[in-house]
Amino acid sequence: MKKNQLLGVSGGGLLAIGTFLPMISMFGMGFTLWQIPGQMIVAVLFVVLGAAAAFTAFKGGKTMSIVSLSCGAIGAILLLVKTQFTFAAFGIGAWLMLVGGLLAIVGGVMGMKEN
Repeated sequence: MKKNQLLGVSGGGLLAIGTFLPMISMFGMGFTLWQIPGQMIVAVLFVVLGAAAAFTAFKGGKTMSIVSLSCGAIGAILLLVKTQFTFAAFGIGAWLMLVGGLLAIVGGVMGMKEN
């Protein structure tokens, strides 16, 4: 497995796994994205984006690198938009999702340069 594939797969995995870890922390309590009211569809979207980024990075190729890059970028931007207006502190899930999106972006860019 090449470096760009490894980065893309791990980034997609972190993007998906982060939804199951505490996303925000308020008053000493952590809430996953699945526990926040009205965010079930967003959680499913993050899991789908993470799985798509990981799968396309694993397959390799220039077109797949573009798809992995796009999934990572959409995931990172969506995370920042969803948490922009919250007064709660970021939990470990939000940080993992942000790192996962950035890793998928870097893996996609490396894959485009390589091919």
